[in-house]
Amino acid sequence: MQPPTVDKQSDSASPAPSAADPSIAVSDDETVSSKEQAAKGTKTSAKGRHAKTTRKPKADEQVKGWQHYIRKEFAKLSLPQAVASVMQSQPEAVLGVPEIVDTLFVDGTPQSARNDARNRVSNVFSIGLKNDKWYRAKKGQYSLSREAAEASIAS
Repeated sequence: MQPPTVDKQSDSASPAPSAADPSIAVSDDETVSSKEQAAKGTKTSAKGRHAKTTRKPKADEQVKGWQHYIRKEFAKLSLPQAVASVMQSQPEAVLGVPEIVDTLFVDGTPQSARNDARNRVSNVFSIGLKNDKWYRAKKGQYSLSREAAEASIAS
């Protein structure tokens, strides 16, 4: 493989093209600083289209993740440990994702944080199922008892 060649017209040691080269000119949209973009609330893509932006919280609103809403008795546990704890407290029961979310999180959890928590609990169940920690009953329901899970499926 040969090294890239430098344009013979340029006498400078730098292989970078000059700013006056019209082949590399940028439009005004592409030269807007990031501070100006933030002030506008839009960003431009390479094709010059404006990307959609999400609503930014006001100064008095705080964005809090699902971790903020977990009950105190589960706060020091990882989410997989907390789910396993709830499952172990009811070993013969068939529990669904909504029941686990209700048990782990406070009642005033905002819907967005609750949805994120539900997705994460569902992932924990999926991984635990692959690792033979529990059994799947009906869709979205799990149990520590194989018999309880099979009975749930049969009903």
